[in-house]
Amino acid sequence: MHYQVPQFIDIESKIVGPLTIKQFLYLAAGFLIVFGAFFILKFFVWLVLTLIIGGLAIAFSFVKYNGRSFATLIVSLFKYFWKPRRYLSSKTASLPGRGLDNLNLKLNTSGQALKRERLFRLPFLEQFKTIKEKYEVFRKATGEQEVARRVDYR
Repeated sequence: MHYQVPQFIDIESKIVGPLTIKQFLYLAAGFLIVFGAFFILKFFVWLVLTLIIGGLAIAFSFVKYNGRSFATLIVSLFKYFWKPRRYLSSKTASLPGRGLDNLNLKLNTSGQALKRERLFRLPFLEQFKTIKEKYEVFRKATGEQEVARRVDYR
């Protein structure tokens, strides 16, 4: 038996004339905002607002960039600027037997009480020492006086 396989399933149906339902709703929302602003604002302010909102409504309705809609592009843009993009890594690996992770592992897996864990150190406190040392070397090399400035060596 032969079955007809649907093609072009990623294309939205044209509901309102040549427009899809999303395009129609974007244009209708823009029109309603502009129409309501006509009765509230002065003519010049309304005209500027009409150009801005009309341009955004048309962009949301018809603009596609690399096959992605303008709305998806704006959402991706906000996510990119909102989330941090700095990933820090250290060349020195943490020593086995030290730090909070190892202490937690020992507490969770050992059947006995821990006896005076002397090797326990907080690794992030050691980083502050190295940063301070680097800053002092920087101050001596440049002859810098007391200035309220932070030097970040990450």
